[in-house]
Amino acid sequence: MTTPSTVDGTDDRGGSLTAAFAAGVAVTARRPLLALVPLLAGLTSTGQFERAARADTAFQVNFGLPAPVAGLWTFLNAPSRDGLTAFGTPLGTVRDQPELLATAVLVAVVGLLLVGLLTAVYLGAIDDVLAGRGTDHRDNLRRHAPVTLAFAALELLGIVAVAFGVLGAGRPRAPVLLVPVFLGALVALYLLTPGVYVGVAADLAPLAAFRHGLDIALTGAYLLFALAHAAVVAAVSVPLSALAFSAGLPSLLLGALAAAPAGLALNAATMALVRRQTGRENTGLREPTRGPESVDGSAGPE
Repeated sequence: MTTPSTVDGTDDRGGSLTAAFAAGVAVTARRPLLALVPLLAGLTSTGQFERAARADTAFQVNFGLPAPVAGLWTFLNAPSRDGLTAFGTPLGTVRDQPELLATAVLVAVVGLLLVGLLTAVYLGAIDDVLAGRGTDHRDNLRRHAPVTLAFAALELLGIVAVAFGVLGAGRPRAPVLLVPVFLGALVALYLLTPGVYVGVAADLAPLAAFRHGLDIALTGAYLLFALAHAAVVAAVSVPLSALAFSAGLPSLLLGALAAAPAGLALNAATMALVRRQTGRENTGLREPTRGPESVDGSAGPE
């Protein structure tokens, strides 16, 4: 386990951005099957699929910050006709039948646990590609699950706190609370996400990972990357949402398939930037050098 040092990269922010997104595309081209994880992450949100399938929406423009797994719901929002909801259940229904909230929380726990375990394997494999080493999925699960599950637990706590906060405030005040709650969630996502990536790249325990991730989040290079990431998500969300909302559930499934490689590219770009921020070179993407050819046309010694 190594402790990373944070590099701001203020002298070459544009180059860092270009290199990060280029690395994301390269990883996607080399390991396209990794896109199955963003696909599965999107498919686990059955409630959002149900709401989106009933939505009367032509297209959307959505901005998304870096996240451990970028799937369909990074690019799309599932609109609700029922007003404010808690875990997809209308607040009025939850007040009348609080057991529904308990069931929804249990489903969310199972979903986040599954995604947390998959994230350990997924980000570990991305880091392996960037580092130029072989991938052992079982070892990645063992080494990185603590930090990815810690993030999932924090995410769940945040969702529960928001849900109960809005429920306890009462319907008249709930809309007023949405703005600070929404902004707080964005800030938390921005500050915590780098910790997952640095935890995987540097093989750190959760506390150390989130501490070093906070250092990265406060650099200008990461801020610029997050803004560029949001712009890319917005650009992709327009055609993707037009496709996904065109024909109900079948088009949503097609949208999930289309979103998966885009999400993989964004996750790999984030990992490439975090590796660079901690002084790690992405040597796995370099083309192998060839020595002088011998008389029979084979490569000579390097």
